[in-house]
Amino acid sequence: MLSLTVLLAAGIIAAVFLLSFATIQNWFKNQYKLRPKQAEEYRVIVRGHLKSGNFKEIAGVFNDRTGEIIADAAWKAEKLDKRLAAMDQVAVLSDYD
Repeated sequence: MLSLTVLLAAGIIAAVFLLSFATIQNWFKNQYKLRPKQAEEYRVIVRGHLKSGNFKEIAGVFNDRTGEIIADAAWKAEKLDKRLAAMDQVAVLSDYD
């Protein structure tokens, strides 16, 4: 399985006051517009807490068979919307999320 250390090293693409699940979901959708989703790929969101009290949310598309990180992105936010806040620190998304 993918190392969380690798994920937490993802560069921040945007700093926002309030990060919504829809923002991350749209990022995932844009990844699949660039190339078709493969059966062995899965989507993950990882939450990190920064010393400042802010959040670092990392989204990634990973290939389970090869261990390859297909795409990743990170956001720094002061607050999370209700849906993101309710998710586990590491969440694997289904195709229906």
